[in-house]
Amino acid sequence: MLIPCGMAVLLGMVGVATDSAVRDQALLDRVATQTQPEPVDVPWLSRRHLASARAQVQGRLAERKSDLQFAMHAYKQAVEADPLNGAAWLGLARLASKLNDVQLAAHAWTQRLRCCPDDVQAMEISATAAMLDHRPQDAASFLIRRRLAGVDESEMAAAQWDIALARALDTAGFVDEAKPYETAAKEVLQHHAATDPGDREHRHDWNRVLQTLVDQKAYEDVRDLAATRLQLAPLRAPGDRGRYASVALVMDAMLSDDAASATMLESLDSEDIRLLEFFHQPMPPTDAFAAAGNIHATLGNEAGAARLYRRALELDPNNSLALNNLGYFLLEGPGHDAEAAVMIERAWSLVPDDPATLDSLGWLRMQQDRLVDDASGPGAVTVLRRASRLVDDQDPIMLEHLGDALWRSGDEASARRTWRLALAVLSHPDFREQRLRLLSAMQSNDWGVWVMPVQSLYDSEFEGLADRLRADLQDGLAGDTPTSD
Repeated sequence: MLIPCGMAVLLGMVGVATDSAVRDQALLDRVATQTQPEPVDVPWLSRRHLASARAQVQGRLAERKSDLQFAMHAYKQAVEADPLNGAAWLGLARLASKLNDVQLAAHAWTQRLRCCPDDVQAMEISATAAMLDHRPQDAASFLIRRRLAGVDESEMAAAQWDIALARALDTAGFVDEAKPYETAAKEVLQHHAATDPGDREHRHDWNRVLQTLVDQKAYEDVRDLAATRLQLAPLRAPGDRGRYASVALVMDAMLSDDAASATMLESLDSEDIRLLEFFHQPMPPTDAFAAAGNIHATLGNEAGAARLYRRALELDPNNSLALNNLGYFLLEGPGHDAEAAVMIERAWSLVPDDPATLDSLGWLRMQQDRLVDDASGPGAVTVLRRASRLVDDQDPIMLEHLGDALWRSGDEASARRTWRLALAVLSHPDFREQRLRLLSAMQSNDWGVWVMPVQSLYDSEFEGLADRLRADLQDGLAGDTPTSD
């Protein structure tokens, strides 16, 4: 029998899909790690089953009323009574995510997937959690299962998860197996990156794609796609140009590749350099390099940040932000005291009332052993007091510096009071919550992408500060030289 042409095409497509599924299943059999033993099934309508169902309903009602504490308690009761209550695990996962309890959310999503093996959302979130937890083989297993689920989605949505799968496979050591997924997915995404317009629908799609890839630690791919959008896509809104430039810089920082950041900024038209934080109008190139330096510094690439600050100063020797930040970096390291002093003094002359610059100047005065005012100008104590008064909210790091200066100047009682204040500020829940909100806004509003939990950024900013302050207070009360001195 002759097969009609259209039927032949359809059968060919089915054959391709079948071959793909066979390949995926064979790979899953190799990649899948040892599974946990299945929980004991609770008999239907048994006392435990009914208690679990009742608690799950109570949790859902409490969640709708925003009684999150009771909802959390109820969901936990539900899964304790019946570990296979998928609805309760879903509620617990949803609530834990809302409360930023990352570990509980990851555990709940994993358990949800054990109860409901076809839950695609649970597969995606479990894969993301596995990558963040440095378990790439588990992530690959979840994402292969997602492919086998046959999700009805656009080719771009499928490609983003195939890039994530390739990244997980490559990291887990399945390098050759990763290549086919990566090659096909990159072709799809690069085509869309170059041709998709900058309208609202595509903006939303690309925000989702880039964030998904960041969550899977596919930083190089995100950088390449953001650069393609910036350079080739028909973008009209200035905010789009700012977003993709910022995302590319953030990815460079995650990869400690300041050279790529410099190359990108140099390639842009000097009349149209925009970052998301300042997208309403073009930025002077010197300010763009200084802003890029800040991004690299925040994400731990301090050496790269220093090089970007130096480039900003080549373009404008009076860039006060670059002068201050580079000067402070040099002051903290060995062998650059003279250069650091010139930079910080110059920054202070340009912005004499900037709290951050005053803090750097006060720290410089301490290194110079100029603790009190003299004929040559104000000493460390005066400068650091002014910095702490001008800042919008009390800053525990500035207060630590002021306490150190007071101690070295001989005013030990004031030093102890200042350290106690710094510790009180740092320990206050309102300070932490406000700082977390600022770090959250920085990622969403300034960077255009989330690269890590805000708690991790907070910890990197204030790491060891509480211990230093307690040690200083203990040493001070014992009459010893404070640890941080």
